[in-house]
Amino acid sequence: MRGRNGRWYLVRIMPYRTLANVIDGVVVTFIDITVQKQTQEELRESLAFAEAIVETVREPLVVLDGELRVMRANEAFYKTFGVSPELPRKRLSSNSAIASGISRRSGKSLTYPARKRACP
Repeated sequence: MRGRNGRWYLVRIMPYRTLANVIDGVVVTFIDITVQKQTQEELRESLAFAEAIVETVREPLVVLDGELRVMRANEAFYKTFGVSPELPRKRLSSNSAIASGISRRSGKSLTYPARKRACP
């Protein structure tokens, strides 16, 4: 809930129990979550900004995670490499539809960088 002072609060209402385990009122707590709300809004804005960048790039662009799974791609990528945006987020391997489309259009096979392993 938002207070009159503009800050955000999480409100919890719990029964007040006596030592005899009898409900004898309520306990209302207000936890200030303004910083969390501000952080959430900043994250939303950052995500929207990043999405806008991906969409405005005219060249094919794909964003992969650390496991080479497609996180995001722009329309130019899907059109250029003849793959569907509906493909599930899957690892970009040499036998995936995306890799096949890239290889077919570019005439080159994909190579994958050696993965560094953490020391035990």
